[in-house]
Amino acid sequence: MTTPPESSGPALNSETISTPEPAGAATPVEVAKIARILEESDGVFSLEYENTRREKNTMSLDAVSYQRALREARSYLGIREDNRDDDGALWDIE
Repeated sequence: MTTPPESSGPALNSETISTPEPAGAATPVEVAKIARILEESDGVFSLEYENTRREKNTMSLDAVSYQRALREARSYLGIREDNRDDDGALWDIE
């Protein structure tokens, strides 16, 4: 009975083995949460967005211009300059 030769290299385990991705494999794409700023006919702005349970919510924004509505919406949803909230979720405001 022969014994396998001893290896001088590192032991193989799941942390040291890397499997290359097949050619043409798609990289996972992060889907952004969407919020919409709506302007009503009377000049009032509102915010429409989905919560974590995919339920649509609408709220009025206290703003007299689109730019102020955008700032208020970002503040309310906790969206930072990198377009992510405190949970790391990516947001797209339309």
